[in-house]
Amino acid sequence: MRITVNASRKYDVVIEESYHGLKDEVERVITGEKILIVTDDNVERLFLHKVIDELKDTYNIFTHVVKSGEDSKNSKNYFSILSTLLQNQFNRNDCVIALGGGVVGDLAGFVASTYMRGIAFIQLPTTLLSMIDSSIGGKTAINLDCTKNVVGTFYQPYLVYDATLALSTLPEREVVSGLGEAIKYAFLSYTVNRSGLIKDKLIKDKECAKTLIYECVNIKKKIVEEDEKESGKRALLNLGHTIGHAIEALSGFTVSHGECVTMGIKKIIDMSCRYYELDDNKRQDMLSLVNINGTALSYNYTADEVINMIMHDKKSTNKGCKLVLIKDIGQPEIVNFDIDSLRRLYNAS
Repeated sequence: MRITVNASRKYDVVIEESYHGLKDEVERVITGEKILIVTDDNVERLFLHKVIDELKDTYNIFTHVVKSGEDSKNSKNYFSILSTLLQNQFNRNDCVIALGGGVVGDLAGFVASTYMRGIAFIQLPTTLLSMIDSSIGGKTAINLDCTKNVVGTFYQPYLVYDATLALSTLPEREVVSGLGEAIKYAFLSYTVNRSGLIKDKLIKDKECAKTLIYECVNIKKKIVEEDEKESGKRALLNLGHTIGHAIEALSGFTVSHGECVTMGIKKIIDMSCRYYELDDNKRQDMLSLVNINGTALSYNYTADEVINMIMHDKKSTNKGCKLVLIKDIGQPEIVNFDIDSLRRLYNAS
C-alpha cells in the first residue's frame, strides 16, 4: 500500500509487512552516503539489526540510541544527536532515520529540521500510534519544563515506511495507546471501519492492521494537504489532545499518550453534549465508539489542575483556547473559548 502526501515536500507513506523493500524506497529519495539511525533501547534490540542489514551495503550507517520513554524528548538528547552528526561530518545530502515511536520520531525530526537548516529525514515508525499519526504531517518537537512539544518545527519527512511486523511485538498497552489515536480519526471521519478498532482483531489480523493504518493516514493526509501548518482545519487533529496533553503532563508522563487522548475524547463528548444540547442516544453512540475495547480509563485531576495546564499549552493564548467539539461522529467543530467559558463548560460536564 502507498499513499502520497502532497505537502510542501511531496513524500510517500509506504505500508508493508517487513523491511525487505526499504532499501529501494530509501534510494529513491536519498542521494547522500551516510545515514544516522536514531532509536531507543527497546527498539534497538528488536529492529535495529533488521534495518541495518537492509541498508549497510549501500550506506555508511551510524546509530544513536536513547532511553525509551517521553523523558528522552529533551534538549540534552537533541544536542547530543546534533554532535553525533557534526562529529561524523554529515552534510545536507545525508540522512537521519527515526526508528521507533512518536518520541523518537519527534526528537529525530527536530534534529533533522535544524541541522544545517535541514537534512534529509525518514520515518520508520514501530508503534501503531506513530504509524497512523505522529510520523505523518511534519510536526517535530522536544519537551521543555514539563510542557509537551513546546519547542519544535514543521518539517516534512522524505519518506515514511511502515513495517507492520513491528505491531506483533507491541505490549497490549501500546496497542491500546495507538487505538486512542485511531478512535480520534473515527470521530473525524466516517471512513474508518469500526471493526478495525477492535483490539483483538487488530492484533491477530495483519490485513486489518494495514487497512486501519491506510484509513487513518488517508484522513490525516487530506487535512495536512489543506492546512500544513495548523492555521485552520488541521486543528481538528487536536480532538481530545488539549485535555489529553494536560492529563499527560499532570501524570508526569506516566500515562501513555493514546490513553490520555482517549480520556480527553471522553471528556469532550460530555462537554459537546452540554454545549450542543445533544440527547442521550447520541451521547451513548459516541461513548460506544470511544469505549469500543471496553477500556475503563479515567482521571482524578481537578478542573483547576487541568485548565491551568491547558493554559500552558502552546496553542492557548492569554484569552483562552480552541477546543475540538463533536456534534456527531464525523462532525467535529473547532470552537473558541475564553478561560471563564471553558471553566464553566468543563465543570458543568
